[in-house]
Amino acid sequence: MEINLDRIKSRLSGKINNDEIIKIYNVFKKINDVLKLRLGIEESIVKYFKCKLNIGICYEEIRKINIEIKGYENDLILMKREEFDELRSKGKLKDFLWSIENDMLDELNFMGCVRSEEVGDIKLERFRRNRDNYSRNYNELNKDNDVSRVIM
Repeated sequence: MEINLDRIKSRLSGKINNDEIIKIYNVFKKINDVLKLRLGIEESIVKYFKCKLNIGICYEEIRKINIEIKGYENDLILMKREEFDELRSKGKLKDFLWSIENDMLDELNFMGCVRSEEVGDIKLERFRRNRDNYSRNYNELNKDNDVSRVIM
């Protein structure tokens, strides 16, 4: 073999094992047999692995930054919900939401301030009450005019 494995490993702080070095050596050896490498085989191997190690460091930095970004995104979401969550924990949210019109409930839901099931429950109950009131009023109207009678 034309390279010194121990010297390469020491230049890479021992982070690469012999099998990996030999594998890449074979690649660069084949290239060098066809066209002479400007850096030479050993320097090319060292540069190759330094690049691979730096790529790994970059990926680790990206991972850390992504975690930090996720934290900021969560903070943004929680800022919108903070007071609503406080009311929810005290058991007062439902009563508060009853005082808000349906359009505003939809907007609060869309903004992520309240949960869709909370809005849905209130809107459903309002619908049922309106339906029942309408039915009661219709029945009262029916008694007055006696619309149920069929005239022939």
